[in-house]
Amino acid sequence: MNGRANDEMLAEECGLDYDEYTADDNTLTEYDVWFHENEEAILIELAESGADRESDFNLEAEFDKRFQQYLAS
Repeated sequence: MNGRANDEMLAEECGLDYDEYTADDNTLTEYDVWFHENEEAILIELAESGADRESDFNLEAEFDKRFQQYLAS
């Protein structure tokens, strides 16, 4: 199976539209899949804890940190 076919299969399993997520770089990354699966839960957690209202809060950095934790696990 070639790379694109594998990526398309992975996208389909995650409920993503491969062409929509890869329009710019033609690659569905592990981060794309992880983000799609975890975005809502993380945003809810951050809102419930109040972290998203801190003046120095950086949403992009928070997602990056959590993705690095996911990779390390």
